[in-house]
Amino acid sequence: MADKTIQTLKYALSTQGTSISTAATFTSADIGEDTGKCQIMLREMNIDLNPGQAWIEQRKATGRPNWSQQTGFESIAGTQLPSTSWPIDFNSYNLKPLLWAFFQQGATEGATPGYPTTYLISDTPTCEVWLSLVKQLTTTTNNMAIHGAIPKTITLEASEGDTLHGTVEFMGHTFTRSLDLSTTAGAGIAPSAKAPLLWQSATVELDGNAVNMPNFSLTLTNNAYPQYFDSQTPTKYLLAGGNGYEGTGEFFVTFGDSNEGGDYQMTDYLAGTVHALEVYWGADAAATLTAGQLATKFYIQKTSAEDADHNGEYGKKVSFKIVEDGTNEPITIIAADGIDRSIPA
Repeated sequence: MADKTIQTLKYALSTQGTSISTAATFTSADIGEDTGKCQIMLREMNIDLNPGQAWIEQRKATGRPNWSQQTGFESIAGTQLPSTSWPIDFNSYNLKPLLWAFFQQGATEGATPGYPTTYLISDTPTCEVWLSLVKQLTTTTNNMAIHGAIPKTITLEASEGDTLHGTVEFMGHTFTRSLDLSTTAGAGIAPSAKAPLLWQSATVELDGNAVNMPNFSLTLTNNAYPQYFDSQTPTKYLLAGGNGYEGTGEFFVTFGDSNEGGDYQMTDYLAGTVHALEVYWGADAAATLTAGQLATKFYIQKTSAEDADHNGEYGKKVSFKIVEDGTNEPITIIAADGIDRSIPA
């Protein structure tokens, strides 16, 4: 009986800042976490790259019989964009290019040695960077890719005994099934040697008070949308910008927490006040981060607080939204990976 061949799938992304319709170059010595490129460690083995599709709208009312010959003005051609959703174990190395493509001109890269990059909401809606997303099937030419992609939504989640992980939803410009990876070292995508961030290594603070949170989740969206103009394919993406960004999330605080326990969360919710929520690995957002560190700071307003149980411990489950209070940046994320990714200052 013949031996069974196991298909090994690998995934990677690369950045490029030329145009939405330009494919990134996958010819470097290594598509690990080197400059501009990053292998992504997904939490599932087989992730689909949706190629999109062409479509023609149904016949418009023209006053002519349905059985008569149609002409061009009676229907409209268009495309459904290529798309994919990647479930990822996050670290600062793979988050750095992903967040750049998500925040676009809201990203600013710092200096050596850590190259910490700060991500804020930008009022500029146009893009400066796009991604090529690769699914390696072979070490030669028949590999799938979506070019001209940006993230629309990023979800961050963590809980006891788990990693910082989540899902990134992308929309893209072009799909191909014939990407050539034969020129890369090792004839294909190199494995990543970077470990994901662990929830047990995180520090969580509410208004500067340390809090023991067993779980945390956050969903960010930039409400990006394509512009077609006089083209059947998109010529650009525009981000909603400013207040068009949205962020919602949830966390749990035990009743016995010395700083934020008791009925404080319920009282705080009813008062409708705005608070700073910080989650970071290694150093907070006020510090200068070194390679491997990640810091986040959000200004939130609680939208609900209810009694709940987590593994037999009583507390409050709190839902929140990120808000603009007129003074502070609603979202601040800093990721350092020690790599100069040529993100504009």
